[in-house]
Amino acid sequence: MKLCSVLRRKGFPLILTYFIVSILCCLTVPIATGSSSTVTFRVEPNVTSGVPVGGKVAVDVYIDAPAGSAIVGWAIDVKVDPNVLKVGYKEGDFPTKWVLGGTGYFLATWCKWYKWEPGTDFYPGIRWTSTGTIDGTTEWIIGWMDLEKGIGASGSSKKLCTLLFTSKNETAYSPIKIENAFYYTSWNIPNIDKHTPEVISGHYNDPLRVDLVKHSAFPEHHGFYLGKDEDGIMNLYAIVKNVGPAATYSKVIFELSSPKGVPLYYPETPIHLLAPGEMYGFKASARYYAEWTPGEEDLGIWYATARVYFDADGNLATDDWTLSPDNPKTFKFTVKP
Repeated sequence: MKLCSVLRRKGFPLILTYFIVSILCCLTVPIATGSSSTVTFRVEPNVTSGVPVGGKVAVDVYIDAPAGSAIVGWAIDVKVDPNVLKVGYKEGDFPTKWVLGGTGYFLATWCKWYKWEPGTDFYPGIRWTSTGTIDGTTEWIIGWMDLEKGIGASGSSKKLCTLLFTSKNETAYSPIKIENAFYYTSWNIPNIDKHTPEVISGHYNDPLRVDLVKHSAFPEHHGFYLGKDEDGIMNLYAIVKNVGPAATYSKVIFELSSPKGVPLYYPETPIHLLAPGEMYGFKASARYYAEWTPGEEDLGIWYATARVYFDADGNLATDDWTLSPDNPKTFKFTVKP
């Protein structure tokens, strides 16, 4: 029985239909969950140039799904900076729209090709302009449980949906972040087969970024003597630079691996606010360093990997520390008696 279709024929509104189906599935159907590194959701263009205030900002969410993926449904949430982008765009006398999908997009196009007459149900989600979020954008093949196992959509560079925003600032940065992304396949019919895709979020204007300068990170001493060092502390230094368009916070975390190659310690530097183009971390200034106090049990050669993290939106109130795409710096030193 095509439960979505039955509920719709009985007059249930679309959002309530999805709520009922979701609850029934969770209560009565075992869920097989998993993850896949082969299916990707990505925002294109990855970087969108600024638009004059009040202008339309439109980006597409694409899917790359290899043959045999057998996708029958998908879901995403979206998050932007509400001070930079307003969720939704109103064109002329038409109602405000925030997500376009359905006909002409990934699943609906597959249904047309496969001659699956029920088609799809597309739900744009709920927009919250105050927080810059879109919750619960979903699309399902109607009656997917009636498909044969392994039958469903796949393909590269297929458009899932289009996201619409109104510019509130032409030059400021905002992430266009895809969150809580899932896709569903027919491989476990009649049960739900839920997976987490790889996600490549987008950016409005150039993103914030902090890198190691020429991959510079080094120890206070390449040979650290426990009995000779006055304070018994090994300082680990890093030189970093804000190469992005706006000020943001950054820190460096050093992963210390024992002579056996096992990561054991993770000293990190204090957090610093860096202006665009600003560089911190010269050894003489000791502004960017982490302290580590080795003991007798730590004798031997140690291997260190320095990684830079920066605050993705320049606001410490949000928990969005992001690993720099710059290559980490590795070095080694020896702890001696």
